[in-house]
Amino acid sequence: GMGCTLTAAVLQRDLLLVGQVGDSRAYLGRLGVVQQLTRDQTVWESLRAQGKDPEKSLGQSQFKSMLIQAVGAQQEVEPVFTELELQAEDWLVMCTDGLYRVVEPEGIGAILEGSADPAGKAKELTALANQNGGPDNVSVVVCHVVPRSDRRPGATVAA
Repeated sequence: GMGCTLTAAVLQRDLLLVGQVGDSRAYLGRLGVVQQLTRDQTVWESLRAQGKDPEKSLGQSQFKSMLIQAVGAQQEVEPVFTELELQAEDWLVMCTDGLYRVVEPEGIGAILEGSADPAGKAKELTALANQNGGPDNVSVVVCHVVPRSDRRPGATVAA
């Protein structure tokens, strides 16, 4: 019954397509604001989306973070897709729950505002998650959308 989560991105010109299975996430950083692009595919989030109070239904139950679907746990999964138009200077952060359970979007945004390159920002986010208790594995990918004038032929992001 073991499986894994997946959040993947395809960038084509200024269009971003994110596919997700499970509870790993994608965030967009734009003009100092960090917005979650994906919705966790968990029992908790499913109840919330149905207008029910997950706290009342689940409380501290171990099932609140149970995944509704995961790659490898079922024969077939139905990825959820999110599409949006990117702008120059946007940031894309894809991560596992090892980051977002201990680092709020504001903390992610603070690191995105820093001077490090995308790989440096990913390392900073990983270090912050571990510093905050890192209850789970931490995987982080950070991409920066560079202005058209700064792009190499065929390049969309600098990572």
